[in-house]
Amino acid sequence: LIFILFFVITFSKSFANNLNFKGLNKLTINDLNRITTLDIYKESFTLFEIDQIVKELYASDLIEKVSVEDLFDNFIISIQEYSIIENIYINGNIYIKDETINSFLSSKNNQIFNKSNAISDLKNIKKLYETQGFKNTQINFYTEKFSTDRINLIIDIKENYQSKIKN
Repeated sequence: LIFILFFVITFSKSFANNLNFKGLNKLTINDLNRITTLDIYKESFTLFEIDQIVKELYASDLIEKVSVEDLFDNFIISIQEYSIIENIYINGNIYIKDETINSFLSSKNNQIFNKSNAISDLKNIKKLYETQGFKNTQINFYTEKFSTDRINLIIDIKENYQSKIKN
């Protein structure tokens, strides 16, 4: 009897009849269905399938955060989408012009902000400064909210001193 009760409790918790999403602004359920390898329109899901859906959504370049709520017979997946870059501001650069720095950026206006791209952009700017003799350049970025789904990307540069070769 205990085994049967354990089996029923375990079995009933390993399936969910409903899967709902919240936090969608730019993306639709159809978009999410294209991102995942599973059909999110199915009638029921195993815990393994819910886990797979969450991992695939999180791996997408369109989604910044994913969380899951388990409500008895219902799973709610909350999504925070990446914002779109409205403007890129470069502050503190004196020696190298904005246009030159912008040409080294993979982040662009009106594209989705991606933190890994921004980190890569910082490394590229640092390399650019190093080729010009600036060995101690400090570069940071932050974002500021522009509107509900848009941000400004701000890149702060502290050039310090340019190295010179003496004769």
